[in-house]
Amino acid sequence: MKIKCEATKTLASALAFLLVLVTLVEYGFADIKVETDKYKGWQEVLVFKPVSGTHPIWCGPKGIIITEWEMKGNEAKEYYGGIVHINIESKKKTLITREILTKNPFCNYDGSFVFYFQWQEDPKQHERMISGGIWMHDLKTGKKRKIGFANPDYFKNPASPTEKIFAIVGVDKKYLKLWRENLPDWEILFFPKDKGEDKGYGENRWANSGDYLMLHIIDYRIRDKDSLAFYNKKGQLIRNVLLSEVQPVRLNVMGDGVYFFRKDGRLRKLDPWSGAIEDLPLQVVISKGFNFQFDASINREVAYTRNDHKIGLWIDSIPMNKAQEISEEGTFPVFSKSGEYIAFIKEAIDPNDPHSFSRVLVVMKRNSKMTR
Repeated sequence: MKIKCEATKTLASALAFLLVLVTLVEYGFADIKVETDKYKGWQEVLVFKPVSGTHPIWCGPKGIIITEWEMKGNEAKEYYGGIVHINIESKKKTLITREILTKNPFCNYDGSFVFYFQWQEDPKQHERMISGGIWMHDLKTGKKRKIGFANPDYFKNPASPTEKIFAIVGVDKKYLKLWRENLPDWEILFFPKDKGEDKGYGENRWANSGDYLMLHIIDYRIRDKDSLAFYNKKGQLIRNVLLSEVQPVRLNVMGDGVYFFRKDGRLRKLDPWSGAIEDLPLQVVISKGFNFQFDASINREVAYTRNDHKIGLWIDSIPMNKAQEISEEGTFPVFSKSGEYIAFIKEAIDPNDPHSFSRVLVVMKRNSKMTR
């Protein structure tokens, strides 16, 4: 009887484990091993697959938005799985939308709402897309509604990371009333599209501190006159800096300034308040044609992809002047606002099919600050 009882317990445990495993695989978690143990200051807390090759987006302190994909065998065909929200602690996955013609998802400052752009087809010209609408998804209730119109090229991340401020860029003035009606509790900073002018807008980015907004101003007549315009959270111009003076290969907007790399691989920082440019003690090799990506944290650490022999992910502490590899492969690194977590994308082989690979989302949590 005792042997039978023990066997029953073993069978029950196995079934319970199998149920958990099936649940994890169904929701895309934890069935791929990722080598991320080189950097002792960080530990892996989540692996989610399959995802697209675009950067993850933090949504509040413990949430991430990612575009989900499916990869099929050697042909590596991608099937759109939709925009999803993941809670990195509970590992709960929430589907935001499966609409194919969507892009540029982002969140409000506390991660309670997810916004995304959805294209609309022109019924007169089936293959032509026209400016679509911005949708707002309430993570608490699951309800969604259309809140306005915008051009997706300008609509990157208009919501302030610290309060209810929305920057509407490159939109016709006739839509301003609609935006204010649909977001009555929000302050709207409006940068309208002026017809007939020779200038337009590139992407817009908020500093992670919420103190200022950066707009890329494009001069259609003279490209050397393209500039970066900085506005405070009341919409007042702080400074306008010619892009030719900065010459960034990649840039990232932080609370204490704009971090950017030039072609020589040297990291620099632009202070939008004074206009001063500071050389920082970090230089990397930026190969021609290499899709270089980086992000900076509140702790003045810089995570970047390094292309020596393969695409490795490194973190460099500027105060310590010390760098360390955290993953042999990794792109699109993104620190959480607090600097406690870092998320990135990497490719991994499916253990069930050695000929198939997936792009996976990896999230790591800080154990301690980098020390010498």
